[in-house]
Amino acid sequence: MFGEKKVKLNKKILIIAPHFPPLRTSAAHQMRDLVDAFSKKKINTYVITPNFNQDKLVIEKKTKYSYVIKVKTPKFIDINFFKRFFVEFVNPYILIFLIRNNKITLNSYDGIIYYSPSIFLSPLLKFFKKRNSCKIYLILRDIFPKWAFDLKVIDNVFIYKFLCFFEKKLYKLSDTIGVQTPSNLNYFRKLRLNSHIHVLPNWQTNLFSKKIMTFNKSEIKNIVYTGNLGIAQDIQILIDFAKHSMHNQNLRFIFIGRGLFSDQIIKYSKIFHNIKYYDEMELKDLQKILDFAHVGMFSLNKNHSLDNIPGKFLTYLNNQLPVIGFVNKGNDILKFSINYKFGYVTSSRDLDKMYSNLMNILDNVNYFSYKEDAKRLFNDHFDVDTTVDTICESL
Repeated sequence: MFGEKKVKLNKKILIIAPHFPPLRTSAAHQMRDLVDAFSKKKINTYVITPNFNQDKLVIEKKTKYSYVIKVKTPKFIDINFFKRFFVEFVNPYILIFLIRNNKITLNSYDGIIYYSPSIFLSPLLKFFKKRNSCKIYLILRDIFPKWAFDLKVIDNVFIYKFLCFFEKKLYKLSDTIGVQTPSNLNYFRKLRLNSHIHVLPNWQTNLFSKKIMTFNKSEIKNIVYTGNLGIAQDIQILIDFAKHSMHNQNLRFIFIGRGLFSDQIIKYSKIFHNIKYYDEMELKDLQKILDFAHVGMFSLNKNHSLDNIPGKFLTYLNNQLPVIGFVNKGNDILKFSINYKFGYVTSSRDLDKMYSNLMNILDNVNYFSYKEDAKRLFNDHFDVDTTVDTICESL
């Protein structure tokens, strides 16, 4: 079409991804989808990712358009705060050392993409930028340490300011920063950076062939949560909602993931008939559960001052699942409900009202219109092909 920007082919892109399969996090799935989308457009990508679950120091895997280099590092997830800080601080130097000693290609890249968190890999980015004289595109998701300070995960102001030093160092090194919501732009206006800042929504590979599940009004309805079970997600409100709804024998609340609240959910699953728990699982196994789900649910801590759109929200939409959710005030997800009838999301903690809306969604007359709008929202805003085009225009 006239005036449409085209992605330049034959690019060679370096992607530095702290999260990548075999990790099962939403960030790992996102980065895999991004690499696959680059390959689909015949753009060569070289992925460097730390991996604590391997014996060899370096593992390399090549496909036609992608080259994944997994470098052995200490474990950096599911550990305490201070140990994680130390590991993430030393990781870039471990990566540089092993990359240099294993004769991994250091130059001839046309651009560098970095997914954050973590905020500590600036030395590695600087190492590659110096050798390639190319631009860095920072995909910024959770704005750390701000969210942790808001939620009092970090309550020491000196530690907070110390971490802010690494955060700003990363931003100054980046030529373009893609934030996930329009409201995040206000945070960066105050920082007065030279970097170009724009919105890069979260993304997934489109499940075009997803089946429409038949609907039987009398069957048990599966309300599914998948993802991290931590303070940032305010899992307690979802547990309370499941308990609040236990009088309805046809509702089953399924929690899938791991985190701080895992043990609590396991305990409740042994007490309440309508609560089920599964540990974090492979994507193909998760998909089997989603195929029999009726509604997706999520929550965000009400004390967040910065908005984010969690990957699980996209997963539900992509699977044509209506969505219910509790969010912080003013969250950008609330604005989607103006033009898309995808479910019910609220910044209040009114359990009665949430239950009433859930019942309305599950009403046989309304249900399929919610499913259609969920998919329409995904197609309009979160398809990975659009993400690739946006990033390439900035490199």
